Amino acid sequence: MIAVQTIFINSHFLIWNSATKPLHARLVSLGTGISVAALAVILIYLGSILNFSLPGTDIPQTAQTIAVLIIGSVLGAVVGTAAVVIYILTGVLGLPVFSDGGFGLDHLLGSSGGYLFGFAVAAGFIGFWTKIGYSRQFGLTLIGMLFGHLIILLLGWLWLTTTIGAVAAYSGGVAPFYVGALAKSILAALVVQLIRSYLYRKRAQSKSAEAREE
Repeated sequence: MIAVQTIFINSHFLIWNSATKPLHARLVSLGTGISVAALAVILIYLGSILNFSLPGTDIPQTAQTIAVLIIGSVLGAVVGTAAVVIYILTGVLGLPVFSDGGFGLDHLLGSSGGYLFGFAVAAGFIGFWTKIGYSRQFGLTLIGMLFGHLIILLLGWLWLTTTIGAVAAYSGGVAPFYVGALAKSILAALVVQLIRSYLYRKRAQSKSAEAREE
């Protein structure tokens, strides 16, 4: 939760203040952006090692998609997608950041490749969804998270169809994850709403303090 809050605060600083800053301050914002991207990669990695099963099922789930969708919502379409791409490249270059400690180009081109590409697309989508104002209410945020999971599952399914066929790809790579996608969408939407409310309160407190000083 601390890492997610840090991403929210730093990205908030980066997005809202960079446009009006002089050059030296923009360099500071650039450094902030790099640190935010690094935190995002770490968060996705931590999601890959957090495995759990939903009550009543024995299908393993990871928190990766939660991390990806939160990052996309927080950082926006461009930066969020870039952070996910950096995560993928980190794994391709040899660090074991993929699920089950996977790494390398072979892993990217293997059965999970479609899901990994789906991460990047979903992050971009949810960033756009947030930008156009569809994250101000929990219900709309949840719908966006559901669409994000749908994108990941769809691209994962399309990728698998090339090797095992459409029916097997659906039964093995999509259908077992519907319940998990719903549960993780709810959790991701809750986290986004909670931290967004926290930031708005901090902003209001800051403005109030500035008004008192004047």
